[in-house]
Amino acid sequence: MNRHKLNYFVLDLRLILQRTLLSLTFLFPLLLLTQEPPCDTLYSHGKKFVKQKQFAEAIDQFSRIIPPDGDLQFNECYMESIYLMARCYGQLSNNIEVIKGLEVYLGFPAELVDSTRRELARSLIPDLYRKVGLYEQSHQKHISLLAYRDSIQDSIGVAKSYYELGTLFHDQNNYVQAIDYYEKSVSLCQALKDSLNIVNSYSALGTNHRENNDLERALEYNQAALDLIPAIDQKTLKKKKRLQPYAEMNMGSLLLAMKEYDRAKEHLDNSIKMFKEIDYAPGLASAYLDYGNLLEELGTQQEAIDVFKEGLAIAEGMNATNREAEFHHALAIGYQRIDRIKDAYPHLSQYATLKDRIVNQEQQKRMDQAQFKYELEKQGREIGLLNQELELLQRKEAIDRRFRQFYIASFGLVALLLALFIYWYRLQRAHNTVLEEKNEKINQQNDMLQHLNAELKQFAYIASHDMREPLRSIGAFSSLLQRRQGDKLDDSGKEYLGFIREAVDRMSALLTDLLDYSKINSQQETEWIDMKGIIQTVKSNLNHQLMTTEGEIVVERRGIPYLDAVPTQMMQLFQNLISNSLKFRKPDVKPVVQVAGYAQDGGQVITIKDNGIGIDPKYKEKVFGMFSRLNNKEKFEGTGIGLATCKKIVQQHGGKIWVESEEGKGSTFFKWMPNKRVTFSEKKTLAVAS
Repeated sequence: MNRHKLNYFVLDLRLILQRTLLSLTFLFPLLLLTQEPPCDTLYSHGKKFVKQKQFAEAIDQFSRIIPPDGDLQFNECYMESIYLMARCYGQLSNNIEVIKGLEVYLGFPAELVDSTRRELARSLIPDLYRKVGLYEQSHQKHISLLAYRDSIQDSIGVAKSYYELGTLFHDQNNYVQAIDYYEKSVSLCQALKDSLNIVNSYSALGTNHRENNDLERALEYNQAALDLIPAIDQKTLKKKKRLQPYAEMNMGSLLLAMKEYDRAKEHLDNSIKMFKEIDYAPGLASAYLDYGNLLEELGTQQEAIDVFKEGLAIAEGMNATNREAEFHHALAIGYQRIDRIKDAYPHLSQYATLKDRIVNQEQQKRMDQAQFKYELEKQGREIGLLNQELELLQRKEAIDRRFRQFYIASFGLVALLLALFIYWYRLQRAHNTVLEEKNEKINQQNDMLQHLNAELKQFAYIASHDMREPLRSIGAFSSLLQRRQGDKLDDSGKEYLGFIREAVDRMSALLTDLLDYSKINSQQETEWIDMKGIIQTVKSNLNHQLMTTEGEIVVERRGIPYLDAVPTQMMQLFQNLISNSLKFRKPDVKPVVQVAGYAQDGGQVITIKDNGIGIDPKYKEKVFGMFSRLNNKEKFEGTGIGLATCKKIVQQHGGKIWVESEEGKGSTFFKWMPNKRVTFSEKKTLAVAS
């Protein structure tokens, strides 16, 4: 009985073992399936999907790769998968994910990644930040990349950076700054004889001048772009198929805005034909929109509607929501113009729906930007902490290494350091003595300067009071003599008396101008002032002179800057220059004074141009001297100090002034001043330091 029970027990154990083995046989493949494949397998699958242009599937494979730890985090498979995944996101227009991937890729040690890919990633990131609307980060990255390219003398890269910086400022509607960068790009490309990028820059300059309401300059640049295209190598032109049709479309759009409809039609026809030849839907849709607007201006409303319908079909095929909304809006207005309200209503309804969708997309985009910016800041803080830890470790290792070196050669180093310390101490004492002597000389010079300033103030006081008193007496007695004894004087006596009074007036004006000249100094406080306001005040002050001469002052709307300057001195400067332009006019010619401005060499240039009598070029330096008069004082009144005063004011602000003129053809005075002038205290600090 007991033996049978034992046999049953043995049989039960065998059955349990068999079932266990059978279960393991089925479970083992399932366990293998639940584990992620190794990095090499996922990378290989992802690369295969990339070749087949199945980018979403490739991203799925690459994203399943688990980041390795420790030294393995820099293995080639993982780094390559990060780069390829970023490029796949680029093909899907997910720029935020592209930035994340490329930033991670650039974080890998430079010696472990492909140098060509690293340079490409570095050049792509700044413009990607612009595309996602993070303009501040884009600008920082662009400036860093520009400095790097300049340091390695990469002229082509520098030109590209200038172009992309122009595009960045264009997106922020800062067209003046954008034009400045595009012009720098053109200059470099012309030196490199890079016709392709010259055409791109010309087109961009045309667009920005148009946005800046300077249609004539826009026309010049667009025409220059079209004229240069035939000079581009045909092989290069075939690779850049969109270049010429876009140039034609830009010209047509500009001419449409300028109401030159025949020429606009010719260029838009050319662009549509070229876009059809290269089968490029986005460009064709844009050209159809401009062409439809042109037909509306020509009064062929039904033809315009037909063109808008074709463009709408193309936009729907591209799934371009913004462009679809524009075509629906154009069709709704077109049908409304020909009183087909029933046909206009569906398009108007669809336009409203699409605009709502666009608003929602914009809101989502802003939310994504905010989230991405937060992640960037968080990543920056983490990188900062890691850098601090790494710096502390490196510092600790350096200290340990130096301590060991010091311990090995302690006796010799102590003696050497002691000798060097004694030598340094003696040199320092000698240097301090020389420095004290120089400081003493500077203090003496400052005291002398203050003394001279005090004397100058005393002279100004004398000129304004003591020296004027005899003049007032001469003027008063000559007037009294004129009233009481005038009828007793003969013609010669009256003429001599007139000479006395004229001399008194000239001497009084001379003292006034000398006093104004002596009061100009660089110790007055400056402030940021709008030069347009200063010029407007000067215009009001000269109202009597303008009415007397029937003159006109024309101020350019754009270009007149803000300056860091002394307001009263700027008023005096421009009043002198503009008053001179009105004074030295041609007989029987109404004087016209033109005031304009532009940026140059880290500062601002303001020009004052007139149509007056002009100046002989050989006197263009002499006119700024004290008491310099080039004309007959009987014909033109004055003391000859006005332009000397102007020169002193400009020089006190760290600027320069010059004149370009031809006798009989008017004069142009140029005044350049830095964006931020050096103050008196800064000059004193620089003097002490030197």
